[in-house]
Amino acid sequence: MNNVSYEAICFTQLSAKDISNPFLVLHEIFREGLNVEGMQDECWELFTIAFRPNYWMKYESPLVLYKKYKKIVRLLEAGWLIYNIRPSYMMKGEIAETFPHENNIVNASMFNNLDDLNIAYKMLVRLYNDNMLIFYRVDLFEILLEGLNAKCKEGKSHIDEVVFDRFKEINALIQILYTILLDRKGRELTKVDRLLLNGFEANFVKRGGCPIYDGDLNNIFGHSIKKADLKGVLKASENVLYHNNYWGWNCNPGKVIYYFQQYLYTLEIFWLYWDNINANSEIINLVWDIPTIEGNELRAVSKEDITKPWKYINDKFTTVPLATWRNDLKEWEEAVLSNKEFTFSNSTDFKCLQTFLETLIELADLTDCFPQLENID
Repeated sequence: MNNVSYEAICFTQLSAKDISNPFLVLHEIFREGLNVEGMQDECWELFTIAFRPNYWMKYESPLVLYKKYKKIVRLLEAGWLIYNIRPSYMMKGEIAETFPHENNIVNASMFNNLDDLNIAYKMLVRLYNDNMLIFYRVDLFEILLEGLNAKCKEGKSHIDEVVFDRFKEINALIQILYTILLDRKGRELTKVDRLLLNGFEANFVKRGGCPIYDGDLNNIFGHSIKKADLKGVLKASENVLYHNNYWGWNCNPGKVIYYFQQYLYTLEIFWLYWDNINANSEIINLVWDIPTIEGNELRAVSKEDITKPWKYINDKFTTVPLATWRNDLKEWEEAVLSNKEFTFSNSTDFKCLQTFLETLIELADLTDCFPQLENID
């Protein structure tokens, strides 16, 4: 969630295919052997670890909890898309309430009878109003990091102020989305539905699947994120792969998740800049005025490209698509959190990514040398 915009709706756990039909996401999640109660139990587990120190160590690995978090976020993002196309105007007419009424107010009684389709649709609208998806996602991420002992977050955690309401609301949305899934007729996409979903999908594809970020290349480092820390965690994440039961004796897997979010941001923000200029050979071949000492840190860049880093970046993204880099990063993160030892031959699969990230981190420290670019959309 690092640097993801608080203002604009974007997707962190959905693919382009998911966006084209969010009902299939619901079907997939609930088909995994989970009923509503099972999914709500998994949600409760995430909240529980935030208030029971080191309780996450009861699990086989931190990865187990991380996957539960991703599944819930994926469900909530699919739910937001459904909120945009449901209820239809005919259903809206059936569930509309008489004036005067504050439609945005949610009271305790409204959380009852969520297996009733009309009530489910009323609550769907109210719980997703006012860009609430953003707050659900941010708060869940904070809860996950708190439970997994991340000691590197910027600022103070405020989860105690929101936790009860958030659990109640997300718990209700799980039931609501299951109720909507059971309505076979309501799952049929109309031409208007497809037009709207295609718009979301097209924007997602245009950005290479990247979220909408508030920051730019100047935000790779921050108050609590230093270049040395980013490079240090990269190296440590390689070493973890050679240990079995690493998390049985180390207490901060949340730090891995926090920093890997920053590595994802680094990859994607460089890609967004590159995508903005990749047709302009003049910019790609511009010479940067890089001081000798800093240039010596760019060990992965050839002497020929040392003053033309955009050429190096262009070669990397042209040869290997962003989706592949992103998937490699995901696999590496999950390997680190899996609590299992990797053979040396398997761990070397991440070496190219590690080298590329180290180089991007060094380049991010040279923003004063960058050619001026237009803002990325």
